[in-house]
Amino acid sequence: MTVGELADFLRLHPSMRSDSSTIYRLLREGTLPAFKIGSDWHFSREAIERWCRVQLETKQ
Repeated sequence: MTVGELADFLRLHPSMRSDSSTIYRLLREGTLPAFKIGSDWHFSREAIERWCRVQLETKQ
């Protein structure tokens, strides 16, 4: 899954898909499970689903 696909998956507003977006901030912080192919970030759907579950559990 690419950054754009992840944004759709997480239902982020399209205007948040710039370099200063939440996704890129989380990548810089090392928070999101991701890997690079060349200069492009990619995400495993399963890893993102696990990450989302953990985020929800820690906020409850």
